Amino acid sequence: MFTNLEVALLVAWLEGNDLAARDIAAMLDPYVIYKLPTRYLQSLDPFPDIDVFNYIVEIISEKVKLELARHPKLNRNLP
Repeated sequence: MFTNLEVALLVAWLEGNDLAARDIAAMLDPYVIYKLPTRYLQSLDPFPDIDVFNYIVEIISEKVKLELARHPKLNRNLP
């Protein structure tokens, strides 16, 4: 089961809303962000078309790296 913030972060990532994703990710623990892609991809049922799946994996893997790089708990250089 996902929390509302986790769902909101996934939606922001998939819609390309970086500002919302940054704000939502700041409210989550970095470990939750790190584990979220695996939990989400394992929850997909029925399994989507392989091209759709690969597209989702590509987006989410790029976004999780970005969120962890700019997370306030991990990067003290951000304003």
